[in-house]
Amino acid sequence: MFKSEYFPKTLGVLQFIAGLCYLTNSFALLLAPALAAKMFPTVLLPAFIGELSTCLWLIVKGVNLSKWDPQTA
Repeated sequence: MFKSEYFPKTLGVLQFIAGLCYLTNSFALLLAPALAAKMFPTVLLPAFIGELSTCLWLIVKGVNLSKWDPQTA
């Protein structure tokens, strides 16, 4: 998303952070399940923000068609 130019770079950064949060949560579940249960809301809050902002962007603005059409032609 960051390099695609179809979306703002901010959304790409937020999706990257969301991915890191999911990785952190998964490793915590494997290595320390008790700790993972305590940090679950804190770790997944940035992921929620990143995914929600991407969903809202697609609903409100959509993809930049002026850049999409030349790429698909």
